[in-house]
Amino acid sequence: MQKLKIDHALIVTTPQEIALADTRKGINMFKKFNVPIAGIVENMSYFVCDNCEHKTFFIWRKWWRKIS
Repeated sequence: MQKLKIDHALIVTTPQEIALADTRKGINMFKKFNVPIAGIVENMSYFVCDNCEHKTFFIWRKWWRKIS
């Protein structure tokens, strides 16, 4: 990262505890190098029922509070 010009970082994570720990480390690394965070994308957080289109969330949805 020291030799590359990075405009922004886009963080992609999942809501599992281990992923949140890695996300926190990544955010701290980007902060250390003064790279602004463009956003955080949560992947694999729910599924949609084929019959009724109801969303069922796998894990507690306020995970982002844990990384702030």
